Amino acid sequence: MGRIQRRLLDSLPEQIKPVSTFEFAAIAYRLTPNAENVTVVTEAQLSAARRSLFRLAQAGLISSSRGFRDRRQRWATLEVWNAYYDQMEKAGLAGGIYGMRHGRAAFIQARLGDRKFKSSTKR
Repeated sequence: MGRIQRRLLDSLPEQIKPVSTFEFAAIAYRLTPNAENVTVVTEAQLSAARRSLFRLAQAGLISSSRGFRDRRQRWATLEVWNAYYDQMEKAGLAGGIYGMRHGRAAFIQARLGDRKFKSSTKR
């Protein structure tokens, strides 16, 4: 496991909501905001973080989905996704798991254990 993957895994216990690829890149490279309170992430850093996140998803440690407002890729552990979707259901905003991509099978399997949740995936 690489340095970036280890840093990403170390940050997971503090995570309380799904985090975007940009935020994970800033965490992995320990970037701080500049004077205008903007965190600058280079294309190379973003690409390396994305590759690391994909590998973690393939290992079943995290999964991802796109945000319904801004369509950014969000990453989280299965526990965080479960809590997030429970909040969405309570608020009446849950539209299923549309958009779940990497690690989707593991997420669906975890959700099917205690609830009926249909997958919209056509395979």
